[in-house]
Amino acid sequence: MRRFLTVLAVAAVVAACGSLKGETSQVAAQPAHELLYVATASGMTVVDASSDAVVAALPLGTLVPDRSRYWTVESGDRTTVRGIDPATGLDQISFTLDGRWSAPAAYGPAPSGLSGNGKWMALVAPPHVTGTTRGNRFAVVDLVNKRLDRTVTADGDLSFDALSDDGRNLYLVEHLAPAPRYVVRVASFNGTGVQGGFLGQIKTAEPEAMNGLYHASVAVGGDWLLSLYTNPARGPFIHALNTTQLYAQCILNMPDVPVALRPAWSMLLDPKHLKLYAVNGAGGVVSEVNTGALTVTRSNIDLAPAAPALTTAPVHPAALTSDGTRLYAAAEHGVIVVYTGDLSVHSRYLTDRFVDSVAVSDDGQRLYVASAGAITKVEAATGRPLGTLAAVTGALGILAVGGH
Repeated sequence: MRRFLTVLAVAAVVAACGSLKGETSQVAAQPAHELLYVATASGMTVVDASSDAVVAALPLGTLVPDRSRYWTVESGDRTTVRGIDPATGLDQISFTLDGRWSAPAAYGPAPSGLSGNGKWMALVAPPHVTGTTRGNRFAVVDLVNKRLDRTVTADGDLSFDALSDDGRNLYLVEHLAPAPRYVVRVASFNGTGVQGGFLGQIKTAEPEAMNGLYHASVAVGGDWLLSLYTNPARGPFIHALNTTQLYAQCILNMPDVPVALRPAWSMLLDPKHLKLYAVNGAGGVVSEVNTGALTVTRSNIDLAPAAPALTTAPVHPAALTSDGTRLYAAAEHGVIVVYTGDLSVHSRYLTDRFVDSVAVSDDGQRLYVASAGAITKVEAATGRPLGTLAAVTGALGILAVGGH
């Protein structure tokens, strides 16, 4: 096992920026096994929506976007990393690391810790404080070769931000006073150690934009990580980080929502990765972002009246069909159906209830809606409820839907 203990070359990258209970469906036949990946307080439950049966109950972890693997980290004197087949609950990969490590989200809201291609993982050790100085240790783990690649140490109030697809660049957010000011820094590995010296500060037109609270992020291609923040005074912006070229910029001109509704933001990437939709159904707004030009191309601020408050902390409150034509978002009551061709509202479903989370089947025929811990199956074309899944209770949100 090759290990490196390196000191972070702090470099400011940017300064800105059984059966179903209910009716029988008349829609197109669903797959023999349509799996729902459901977030719960204890981790993730995988449910076969076709038979209404639990397939697997898994501990806290991270589901990769293509649903091929679910990564868990079991912290102790030695740390066990497991790659689980979420469709069966069986281990695919398992290995141990010396020391006590955890996933980044164990210490507050943060991205998953995975690189965009899922080949690398960043882990964090418990922070230690000496006097007024906070010390941090991060591990870069090679998931393909099942080993610790290197560790990085640094002082300051730091949290994980991103990891490049080649594993070389580890990006960290340094939180500054007064909160929520921050800068993004990088430990760049050149094969023998962290590159010495400062990488420099990228000039942008909006330096004050680097002042915000993190909500969501999505990887685009092999280079970009787009993260949505809200600035307390100026509202939402997207921090676009090029993880291989060590630069970033901010995407501005997005409509704001009341402060109490800001946790309801979602980021949905279209199938060709050419467009990104930043949507807040509770606030009644959506923006379309050109991922090539990194600009907002259009917005709709009248999807629905803004809710007075959120009833829960949303987990995946919006979903996009696999053909990219329809978007479903949780509003104050029910689900808004938005056509992406012109960002217009087509209809509203289930307006008799609060909705926590929405997911759509691969063929676009069925919606699965989480509300008050229960999941309802819905005909996507009409909004007609088709029944409630009895196999799962306590659903916080639906992470994904897929056939198997």
